[in-house]
Amino acid sequence: MKADKFTRLVHPETGKKRKVKNGISWTVVFFGLIALLFRRQFMAFFIFATLIAVIIYIDIYFFHIPNFVTIGIWSGYAVTANDHLLRQLLKQGYEVQNQENDEETVP
Repeated sequence: MKADKFTRLVHPETGKKRKVKNGISWTVVFFGLIALLFRRQFMAFFIFATLIAVIIYIDIYFFHIPNFVTIGIWSGYAVTANDHLLRQLLKQGYEVQNQENDEETVP
């Protein structure tokens, strides 16, 4: 049995379907805060925008923070960004769709 690349969700009231990739979020890695806005993860956007502003403030006025620290923090979030999105959608009322009924049959 192979692991699925995506978790499929459906909202029971509206019927709207969403697909969340399992694993690292490459869009967050490459596009950063812009990806969070398009994914409608506003709380994560404001947290990381504030964190970046604080890091820049400390870097300018107090001491230099190496770039690898900032890159490490951002990469760490990119690993968990899809799990965070999945939890956010489940709180909004989405339910995990049954994978056996959703699979397409290949002739």
